[in-house]
Amino acid sequence: GSSKVISGNTVTNNGYVGIRAEGQRALSSGSNISVQNNIISSSCLKLDDCAALYSWQYNLNQTGSNNIFSGNTIKDSIGNIDGTPSTHTVANGIYLDNVQHDYTLLNNSITNADNGVYVNGGYNNVIVRNMLHGMRSNALRIATWNGLTPANYTKNNMVLGNVFETSPTAGSGTTPAYYYDQMDSSFIYGTFDNNYYFHPNTAAVVHETTTQLSRNYNLSAWQAASGQDLQSTDIGSSCPDATLPSITPVITLSASPS
Repeated sequence: GSSKVISGNTVTNNGYVGIRAEGQRALSSGSNISVQNNIISSSCLKLDDCAALYSWQYNLNQTGSNNIFSGNTIKDSIGNIDGTPSTHTVANGIYLDNVQHDYTLLNNSITNADNGVYVNGGYNNVIVRNMLHGMRSNALRIATWNGLTPANYTKNNMVLGNVFETSPTAGSGTTPAYYYDQMDSSFIYGTFDNNYYFHPNTAAVVHETTTQLSRNYNLSAWQAASGQDLQSTDIGSSCPDATLPSITPVITLSASPS
C-alpha cells in the first residue's frame, strides 16, 4: 500500500529478499513509502535474481510517487544458482524491477553484491549520494527492453554524486556502470553527473550493449559519446582500501525529474 515507513530494522540471513516495499498488486506502485536507516545483510542465500532491498511494479501502467530508500546499510547479497541453468548469480543491493518509477535512492551504503543498484526499466528515479563498494559485477546496472511504450521508456532518471566501485576480484569484463538497451534508445536514460568511478579490474567505467553495438568506454570516451558525467571523476584502476572512500559529493537537487 501507500504511506508506509520501514525504519530502524536489522534484517539478516535472508533466503530471498531482505525488505520488499511497493504498492498493492494491480492497483498502484505505491506512494509515500519510506525505507530508511535499516541494516540488511546476507541476502539471497537460497534463491537468485533478488536483492537485499527490492521493489516491483505489477503492471506497466501503475501510478505512484514520492517513495524513498535512504540511509540503509546493505552488505553481502550472495545469490544461489543451485538447480538452475545459470552460470552466474544475480544478487543485487537495491533492485527496482519491472519499470518501477518515482523512487529516490539517497545516502545508501552497499557492499559486496553482484550489482549495487539495478534499475530494470524505470523512469523518474533519483539515485543520489550512494556509496557502492566492492561490486562483483556492476555498481550501477540499467536495462531497457522491448515492449515498452513511450510512456514507460527508461528515461528521466537522475544519477548524481554516487561512488561506484567494482571489486578487485571481479571478472575482467565488469565495469562500474552497465547499460543494456534492446530499443536502441542510447543515452536517454536521464542525467548522470558528479559520480566517482573506481575500477580496479578494467580500464573502462561504462559498458553499453544495444542491438547495434557492445562496447566499453573510458570516462572521456563516455563523456564524448553521451554528453553525460561531464563533472564526474575517474579515480582509476587502483583500488581503495577496504573502507568506503571518504568522499562526500555536494549535490543540489534543483528540480525533480519530469
